[in-house]
Amino acid sequence: MKRLLVLSVAVGFLAVLALSQSALGGQPADKPPEKPAKVLICHVQERMVEVDEETGEETEVVTRAHVIEVSENAVEAHLAHGDLLAPDREKCSDCTDMFAPAPVEEGN
Repeated sequence: MKRLLVLSVAVGFLAVLALSQSALGGQPADKPPEKPAKVLICHVQERMVEVDEETGEETEVVTRAHVIEVSENAVEAHLAHGDLLAPDREKCSDCTDMFAPAPVEEGN
């Protein structure tokens, strides 16, 4: 009976240990989780719409943008609102030249 109790306690301890490891992503409890990698993004600060006087066509132009460093977890959101990846640029540098003028879509 005593052996069964010791065996049950040992199995329970191992089960708790395994669950805690999987909850931490397989890292030991004394080691903090790794921080996400940083990614350089060309972040749009200012846009304007230019109108061709002859055709009336509207074009959106980025007039101010700079490089920022963001978590890899934030990259998708930045790209979704028009920012670009800027891996070959220095942090805080101007990157306005990376953006080509784009036709304005109806509804914007």
